[in-house]
Amino acid sequence: MKIKTNLWQKISLWLGIAIALGIIFKLLTPKSTTNPNPQLTEVGGTQTQVSHFSYQGQELNIPKTLSLATAQLINTNELQLTLTQQYDLSTNPDAPNLWMGEKYSLYFDNQQAIYGLSLNQPQPVSSQLDSAKLINNAQQLLNQLLPQTTLVVDQSKTRYLSGQYQQKEVSENLAEYIELSFFQKFQDFPTYNQASLRPSALVLIDAHGQLTKLELSTQIFNFFPTNIRDTIALDQAQTNIEKGNASLLDLETNDVQPIDRSKFLSGQFYQAQIEYRVDKQLVVEPFYRFSGKLITTNNQTIQAQIITPATDY
Repeated sequence: MKIKTNLWQKISLWLGIAIALGIIFKLLTPKSTTNPNPQLTEVGGTQTQVSHFSYQGQELNIPKTLSLATAQLINTNELQLTLTQQYDLSTNPDAPNLWMGEKYSLYFDNQQAIYGLSLNQPQPVSSQLDSAKLINNAQQLLNQLLPQTTLVVDQSKTRYLSGQYQQKEVSENLAEYIELSFFQKFQDFPTYNQASLRPSALVLIDAHGQLTKLELSTQIFNFFPTNIRDTIALDQAQTNIEKGNASLLDLETNDVQPIDRSKFLSGQFYQAQIEYRVDKQLVVEPFYRFSGKLITTNNQTIQAQIITPATDY
């Protein structure tokens, strides 16, 4: 006996076949990016891919191996008391994270976990800047405020400024102020907390030696080496970025169009460095950081910084 099928039964049959074929095709289609890299995920950056990567900066002195470590957060609970006593500050009753004094003001930024001290009324500067002396003064100040660790100035981040209120960057011989960035170091490389670009301490001093601004992170660590890994060559790091094994740390753009942070058409980078980062699990691992220009999927040109692991995982 012949079984008859009506129109709706035929439509349902073909619809079921189409859905099944769609599922099979999706499963067989390769994904465009790599699986999430645990090193990048734990650091906290947005994982991204640069399809055509070009590095045109100086060659790096890359060691054959790099150490890993675990980190332990240093107790900085006494820092607030030290700052308020040293700069004669009182609590503001309307703002619990603000302390005021005749000469200086202090605040605590919960989100960034930093203390910020600033001079209330900067004075005109007429002296010649003595960089070596001012760096030494800043180093002594930090040794006093954070005796639990040693912070090292990064000369490549030093800025020379002029202007009492509206400051601009100038050459050293024209400067009235020097801005110094201090970092913790592990294995002679600067160390950052997760995806942050902030130094451990930022010190601004005028040519008279007066402290104008001070920023201190409370994310200060002790480091305990664990094991050693082979270092990835620079060209392999670039290949990894093209495969999506990278994180976007920072970008600068004036365009209001939304940016797809997960993928870029191309990138031209002119600076590179090795640095360590402390991840969410307090594991300390080395990364390459590249600075330069990226072309977005909307053909926007932006300034950006990205990282990729400096060792295999």
